[in-house]
Amino acid sequence: MMTEKYAIANYPTKLEDYAEKYKEWIKFTRKDHILEMRLHTNDGPMEWNCDAQAAINAVCHDINNDPENEVLIITGTGDSFIGKSMAFDDPRAKASWPSDWRTPWSVVDCWYHNQSREAMALAYIQIPVISAINGAAFVHPEVALFSDINICSEDTMFGEAHFSAAQVVPGDGTWAIWRTLIGLNRARYMMYMGKLIDAKEALNLGVVNEVLPKDKLMDRAWEIAYKLMETPRYCRRLTRSFTSHQWKRMVLEEMENGLAHEGLAALCDNLEVWAENQVERNGQNTMKVFKGLGKE
Repeated sequence: MMTEKYAIANYPTKLEDYAEKYKEWIKFTRKDHILEMRLHTNDGPMEWNCDAQAAINAVCHDINNDPENEVLIITGTGDSFIGKSMAFDDPRAKASWPSDWRTPWSVVDCWYHNQSREAMALAYIQIPVISAINGAAFVHPEVALFSDINICSEDTMFGEAHFSAAQVVPGDGTWAIWRTLIGLNRARYMMYMGKLIDAKEALNLGVVNEVLPKDKLMDRAWEIAYKLMETPRYCRRLTRSFTSHQWKRMVLEEMENGLAHEGLAALCDNLEVWAENQVERNGQNTMKVFKGLGKE
């Protein structure tokens, strides 16, 4: 076993422990040291909220500290990778917030700290990561796009929902991610106009590496994972470390400043009015909100 040959963690984690801990948001499958991490909410597409974000932040550390993990596959459930945020008036969403969430200090704890930690945790995953994007990816693109290899299904659609749909400053890293991947002017147009990027365009722009029929997506992800396993262990790990520097640097240089702008705008625009707007918008499928915004 790899645990006998490689002591990579002073306090190693075990899959059975963290699979149970995060089962509300993530389901795991592991074979031959390849770990599949499937995002979900009630075994359907993941609906983003503070608890989901906290789980992704924490699980990255557990994945790193499990010496049995050598390649990671991240995917979603059903027709969506992460297609929408959980509505603010959903009891599950309310339970993920402190009772005084409208106060500035709660905004700092739930948004500012959670988001900066979650993005950095993804960037610091120490094994190669393959994203198998299975549909709509409108929320927190770093979960998919901080990966080393991105493949997607033919019905995948990307969007930047902050400015045009949710009426929020895109300060939590989404703007910087899209600017890095597709260029400054394309990213600005996408942000302001709510432009959608389908799978074909994502391939042409270099956002994804392959587009596949939906029923072939996971087979291909595992095929790629096995291909990566043919490379020596430390070549894999240190290539991941070296080639993820740009994302780490982006989080360090831009995330805190961007989140400060996002939080300031929410406070200036009246946080309670803004939150009521989220109840209406996030209760819908984000694709519906985007209709009419993404036209050239």
